[in-house]
Amino acid sequence: MNTDGIPLVDDARLETDVALEGCRAAERNLRALIDTMSVGIVFADERGEITDLNAATLRMFGYTRLELIGQPVEKLLPERFRRSHTEHRSGYRSHPHARPLGIGMELVACRKDGTEFPVEVSLGPLTTNDGLSVATTIVDISERKKIERQLRLAQRMEAIGQLAGGIAHDFNNLLAVIIGCADILEEKIPPRGPLTEKVAMIKKAGTSAADLVRQLLAFSRQQMLQPRVLNLKEILKRTQTTLERLIGEDIKLHVSMEDGYIKADPGHIEQVLLNLAANARDAMPKGGLLTITSSNVELGDADKKKHAPIIPGKYVMLTVEDSGCGMDLKTQARIFDPFFTTKELGKGTGLGLATVYGIVKQTGGYIWVYSELGQGTAFKIYLPRIEQPHHTFEEEKIEPPVLKGTETILFAEDSESLREMATEYLQSVGYVVLSAASGKEALQRAEDFQGTIHLLLTDVVMPDLNGPELAERIVSSRPGIKLIFTSGYASESLARRGSLDAAIAFVQKPYRPKALARRIREVLDAPREPIQT
Repeated sequence: MNTDGIPLVDDARLETDVALEGCRAAERNLRALIDTMSVGIVFADERGEITDLNAATLRMFGYTRLELIGQPVEKLLPERFRRSHTEHRSGYRSHPHARPLGIGMELVACRKDGTEFPVEVSLGPLTTNDGLSVATTIVDISERKKIERQLRLAQRMEAIGQLAGGIAHDFNNLLAVIIGCADILEEKIPPRGPLTEKVAMIKKAGTSAADLVRQLLAFSRQQMLQPRVLNLKEILKRTQTTLERLIGEDIKLHVSMEDGYIKADPGHIEQVLLNLAANARDAMPKGGLLTITSSNVELGDADKKKHAPIIPGKYVMLTVEDSGCGMDLKTQARIFDPFFTTKELGKGTGLGLATVYGIVKQTGGYIWVYSELGQGTAFKIYLPRIEQPHHTFEEEKIEPPVLKGTETILFAEDSESLREMATEYLQSVGYVVLSAASGKEALQRAEDFQGTIHLLLTDVVMPDLNGPELAERIVSSRPGIKLIFTSGYASESLARRGSLDAAIAFVQKPYRPKALARRIREVLDAPREPIQT
């Protein structure tokens, strides 16, 4: 004390107390910072025992703090990796250095419940009063891996789509000739003659091949669409009887429908329903329940994470749910892959769900699958919803029109065999046919012909001048002409267009002679409307 009785202040001690308090504050701030980080941080001593960790690590692995402190870091790994990791850790202790792991290689961690997940790990040595300590940062990259899988799937689909598109045009032309000639032969031979069965086999094989190409093009999104405004409820009602026949008597079908308007190709929506129903049937060999529902939903910003990468907005949600055997995660990751199937050899093409995926994406929608082994499977499809329109597409029940006619048709088709077959048939039912092997030749034929050309029948994909370009030039010189496009796939040049206007008639290849003649008659007999190409 000084002479006045006041205690003397020990400056050195005061400085020490201030320094200690500063250290404690810095430690508290550092702890708060570490605990608010989204990546896991684990500290381990020289023996590899956990000395500290942050809150993100506890959330990531599902442990409590007391369950991990003092445990070897190998506790965070699957058991099959623990021994080798101990050896690696010993080597690292001999030569400690900052080292990122997981870049260019996949590391696997294990949660308390036994589930494994991919991680990216970085190591950093820390020298303390107690010796060497290792700080480890852990990043759960499950979502990144999921996005990478989706990207690989998209790339595979694009590659297969390019392959399919490359062969589909010529292949569908050949199939049209095979199926068309078989139809013509069938009309000319005796109904129960010795060749009847052989012709039927040719037609069946050709039709099966055409279905296979159609599925390839659907999943690769290279089909030419004819979207219309549809009420999904009406599509479900119209398809319900077919669905009941498809799944059989052992499976109960429950349908709950709400009016919901979308713009899509009606045939493709029906194909989605049939493919998903067939998939559900195969998952319930001993019977069960198939539930199909449609409802209007609106997804906001809060739904983006759950439904990523969906865009918030108004959708019609189609749900197809079965009570079947379900799927494990490994199978779920591949179900949309082309040619992937869990069926035995010869029982499936592996294109059913790939086709569904392609159609949904081409329609501007999204699809998710939810499944557990023994708990069944649910597919949820979100299709962009439009406001209730004044008019919707409803298939009219009309009698098939007559095949014959006397009008003049300008026919542009680059496949010689298909051009000859279709020309011969159309001439046999009364039409005058001006055939051309290319768009340029068709222009010349139109210029040389002095009479009226009532209809342009043109392939969409041709080497020098494609169908839409040909139609635009023909319409400008002959405004009254009507149009029919034919195609086996949508070429890259038309992919930007995505679809043909609903007012323009379209015939999908491979077509049959009678079907083509009926479509021609329908278009010629329809009221004349302005043509937009």
